[in-house]
Amino acid sequence: MRKHMTVLNPKIATLLLVFLIFNCTKDDLELIENEDEKITTISEKSSASVELSYNSITASTQQPSNPIANIDDSSMTSRWSGFGTSANVYIDFGQEVRVDYVNIAFHKGDERSASFSYWKSTDGNSWNWQGKKSSSGNTEAHEEFDLKNMDTRYLRIKFQGNTSNNWNSVLDLEIFGTPGTSSNTCNASAPNGRSSNPSSNSAVLSWNAINNIDHYNVRYKTTNSSTWSYKYSLNTNSVTLTGLSSGTDYEWQIRAKCADNSASAYTEAQSSFTTDGSNGGGGIGNLDPNKAPSENFDLSTWKITLSSGAEKSVSQLNNGYTLSNQFYTDPNDGGMVFKNYPKGAGTTTNSTYSRVELREMLRGTNTSISTSGINGNNWVFSSSNSTNKNNAGGVDGIMEATLKVNRVTTTSGSSSQIGRIIIGQIHASGDEPIRLYYHKQPGHNKGAIYFAHEPSNGNEVFENMLGNYVTETGSSAGDYTGAGSPSNGIALNEEFSYKIEVNGNMLNVTLYNENGSVIASKPYNMSNSGFANDWMYFKAGLYSGNKSVSSTSDYEQVTFYKLEKSHQ
Repeated sequence: MRKHMTVLNPKIATLLLVFLIFNCTKDDLELIENEDEKITTISEKSSASVELSYNSITASTQQPSNPIANIDDSSMTSRWSGFGTSANVYIDFGQEVRVDYVNIAFHKGDERSASFSYWKSTDGNSWNWQGKKSSSGNTEAHEEFDLKNMDTRYLRIKFQGNTSNNWNSVLDLEIFGTPGTSSNTCNASAPNGRSSNPSSNSAVLSWNAINNIDHYNVRYKTTNSSTWSYKYSLNTNSVTLTGLSSGTDYEWQIRAKCADNSASAYTEAQSSFTTDGSNGGGGIGNLDPNKAPSENFDLSTWKITLSSGAEKSVSQLNNGYTLSNQFYTDPNDGGMVFKNYPKGAGTTTNSTYSRVELREMLRGTNTSISTSGINGNNWVFSSSNSTNKNNAGGVDGIMEATLKVNRVTTTSGSSSQIGRIIIGQIHASGDEPIRLYYHKQPGHNKGAIYFAHEPSNGNEVFENMLGNYVTETGSSAGDYTGAGSPSNGIALNEEFSYKIEVNGNMLNVTLYNENGSVIASKPYNMSNSGFANDWMYFKAGLYSGNKSVSSTSDYEQVTFYKLEKSHQ
């Protein structure tokens, strides 16, 4: 707290501030940045301010599920998220502009206060710090932050976490000011939109092409909904939407962006269409039944193990790989199908159970890096030492999936193994911090979900989440208890989602129903499990939990509609 203040003549104060800024070292600048805002001149909002367009917007960090594109997509239900106290967002306006103020809507902004500093640059390399701001912590709506009529070509906003944690999550960013002059403007007219609906779950949207357009953006929704879905940066004047609901009224809009990014470049046209309702059904999300799994999902950092025990590399998997009756795209809804016949199937060196399962490879197609050890392919907990964190490909992790279990085995020599599969894992060097199970007994209407935690220095522990299917501790941990069909369980072909998250030594597992509501959540403290300096990788798909199947025709199958992961 400042107890004494010397009041200076305003002109002298301004000259002194300029002298300090241009004569301080980098370390001095960091000190200025971390102090309360030093520039105290308050500007009036300009009546000439308009929402500014820009050439590009990028981020130094982002979750794959919450990319930087979400920060300016006209939606308050999507967001950009990046971790750390130095999560930078860079905006290139393409020309010098005068930035008057920004409107920012923070995710969970009504629960916590977020902080950021802002910088300007003429070349995108050398940056001058301008000030620091904090949100109110009282609203998720837009909050206005005065940037004092700052003249710049580039704007850098350095988000620095919030009062609860070091995550930065922004629902929407709007930048207002006065655009510079451009000799290359185009006056885009509203495109004329047309739609056709060749089937009940898809529609083709098209529009008149416009000269001097860089790209088009499309958004669409059901007429009784306030939530839009988006298609970005389209370089053609048509788009096919899939995963629509049968016999439903939709509305859509097309936005044309001029190549010079001038402020007047955005114009919209709106029309509507109705799916014809002739075929029924409908998919989840925008998955194309005619594409390979790697074309519908980001599999750039995964390889796959097949029922035979053979593997397909990251390169092979991402070259449109499919395998009939094991790994393929569902021809009806575009889901990624994993199918396994356990009897007679092969196994890998260190397992007696078969699988059709993805294995995380953080360095993707770089085959020079080993799959074992603390290296670029694997990740560590943030409780690990600094050397390990520097050498690993990531720190901590989140994996999220949406799926349906289509079938489980119905024969087995073991009552604890029948109908049991694993749908997600974190694997360490020799043990598993988590194996997430779906388990349905014959004759039951619904299946249970539980997870196993296998410490490197002790006995396995099981945690029931939906139902009480297994004994949790002791010599019989993991054995079926004989419990009945769980009333809160998941039926076959019922959509649900899971989220597995590690933050330091804390493991959190959350389950969601098809509407996105939480149906179960369980934390687990791994402080005494011996994993702090071990190496990790995610696994997802279908890992059989039944090695005693008695019929060669008995099989298990799951279909994924979403699979995303991220690391610090």
